[in-house]
Amino acid sequence: MPLKIKQKSKKGEKKMSQTVLMIDDCEILRNLAENIFKEHDYVVITSNSMECFEIFLEKHESIDLIIFDAGDLDISDEKVKIALEKFWEVKPGVKVIISGGYGIVNLEVLKKLSVTDHLAKPYKPNDMIQKVKNILDQK
Repeated sequence: MPLKIKQKSKKGEKKMSQTVLMIDDCEILRNLAENIFKEHDYVVITSNSMECFEIFLEKHESIDLIIFDAGDLDISDEKVKIALEKFWEVKPGVKVIISGGYGIVNLEVLKKLSVTDHLAKPYKPNDMIQKVKNILDQK
């Protein structure tokens, strides 16, 4: 289970760090995301698509957000739906961002599946952090 790190918010009160599960089959992108998130005081767990469900089952209690690369599944709308149902069966309501390149992800289908948001590739660090912050700050 990842260590929850105490951090101070801008107003000085203490809060717990939030944990992001980053699922991408490209190790370079996982490492990039890990560095970006750690720089902004998030706890990050990285995984490829083959191991993601096992890791999620083991650590789901501490995971606040999943970033899930749709391209990793040789994606079809049905495969996305099955993957999301697996996550939500274990942890109902866990927030999920689907990532992928332009044209890979069908945004209309994502809306129907109750996906929290979409993150376009290539990742832009500032956009990635802002999107994650906005989602995790929502109650």
